[in-house]
Amino acid sequence: MKLDPEQVKKASKALVAYLEKNPSTPANSLVEASESFFLQIALKKIPESATVKPFQIPLKHKLHSDSVTVCLIVKDPHGEIKDYVAEKGIGEVTKVIGIQKLKTHYKSYESRRELCKSYDLFLADDRVLPLLPKLLGKVFFESKKNPAPIKAAKNKIEKEVKRAVSSTYLRFTKGSNLTIRIGTSEHSAEQIAENIIGAIDLIVGRIPRKWANILSIGLKTTNSVSLPIYNSLPSHAKALPKPKNPTSLKDIKEVEPTSAPEAALSKEDKTKTAKAESLVEKVVAKVNRAQLSSEAIKSKKSAVKVTPSSKARAKLALKGRK
Repeated sequence: MKLDPEQVKKASKALVAYLEKNPSTPANSLVEASESFFLQIALKKIPESATVKPFQIPLKHKLHSDSVTVCLIVKDPHGEIKDYVAEKGIGEVTKVIGIQKLKTHYKSYESRRELCKSYDLFLADDRVLPLLPKLLGKVFFESKKNPAPIKAAKNKIEKEVKRAVSSTYLRFTKGSNLTIRIGTSEHSAEQIAENIIGAIDLIVGRIPRKWANILSIGLKTTNSVSLPIYNSLPSHAKALPKPKNPTSLKDIKEVEPTSAPEAALSKEDKTKTAKAESLVEKVVAKVNRAQLSSEAIKSKKSAVKVTPSSKARAKLALKGRK
């Protein structure tokens, strides 16, 4: 892990303190809304192949309370799964929908938006997941509520649902920024920091090229600025060598001002710089040659003696005879 735990704790404490002074819910509101904390990851390069499948990231402190509402989407016929959920008393699952019902009852944008607002979390049988982007529309993906896949076999549903409720999800987009929900205002600063430190290696493991592709990581709430907790060094930056066991000032040599930029340049940058310098030298030499040739032509013209032509010499000879 490349994160500094102390920096993570400082950022978490600062944002918790910020929320206490600037609550998102008005003081006279009867319902206190929970504020979310997000990790913002900026990538150096956009992944070539984006996927609609979100990746499950288990958290030490779960995001949802015991009163979480879950909507489960399964293949038809869905009555068997619905009866099994009721029989086992899987309280988190408050609704089970089949694909056919999704097609017929939720065609309009308004009906889909109402469905999206009605539940905290959407789960889906992984066998029907590829059908859902078209059936649910963009409202689910804009709200970051696109269903997370689970194994919907009878002997696995209960365990899969509990694991999903205790996790967050990494969703790739078409851009270079990733946003992952990592905590809520119900958590303390220490719990948020523990969620980040415990989950970061799993998150980075899902990113192509892993840490080498991460530019920066920040922590923010819905309306706050992003506080930096990680910034990568430029790929060409190199630390200057330090003397081994310096015993006096003589052992520490000062670095010449011109050597620092050279030390920071990569091999590719040095090649480009050398080519540019060579091109400049060629242009300067060309200009110098042009100036020298023009001066030589002028000096030759001034050195040539003007001699009279044959006609002029004939006229002079006639004048002499007369």
